[in-house]
Amino acid sequence: MKKKAATTGAKLGQAIPLHGALWKQWCQHLLRIGPSWLYVVVMLSHMLCCRVSEVLALTADDFNLRHRFVRIKPLKRQPEVKKCLLTPVLSKLQSLKKKGVKRKHTRNCGARGSVTFVDHWEWPKTGAYLFPSQRTSGRMKKDAVCHSIVKARRSFDRDIDTTK
Repeated sequence: MKKKAATTGAKLGQAIPLHGALWKQWCQHLLRIGPSWLYVVVMLSHMLCCRVSEVLALTADDFNLRHRFVRIKPLKRQPEVKKCLLTPVLSKLQSLKKKGVKRKHTRNCGARGSVTFVDHWEWPKTGAYLFPSQRTSGRMKKDAVCHSIVKARRSFDRDIDTTK
């Protein structure tokens, strides 16, 4: 006999929808305060309608921009999927491949004062993960992305009305 899940308290994992102008503000906020790779992860998951785990598993070889498709690796007992790329998505991917995402950030570093550094995400070479891990030789894990999204969400001070 299966146990029923507890229904009291707040549900975890429920996203607050960001419709219209709020979505654009959220993306601009990620560009301003977050690492450049976070903006790319969020944009790819939105454009390709994929989970964060599926986006993190993508390599440069999974994209075929000439024939306009991307190969999504199997996840959670689902088969591999080839998704067609629409024209606006294709143009954004070509821009990411050509230019990457580059932003200057200024951080207050205590006694050293304000330090400016350049945060740059670029399209990887053939066969490499789009989002390699900083600590191991594999790909980035979804927990790192979730942690960054939670930090960015705390500083996103918009009053969101979920009823509309």
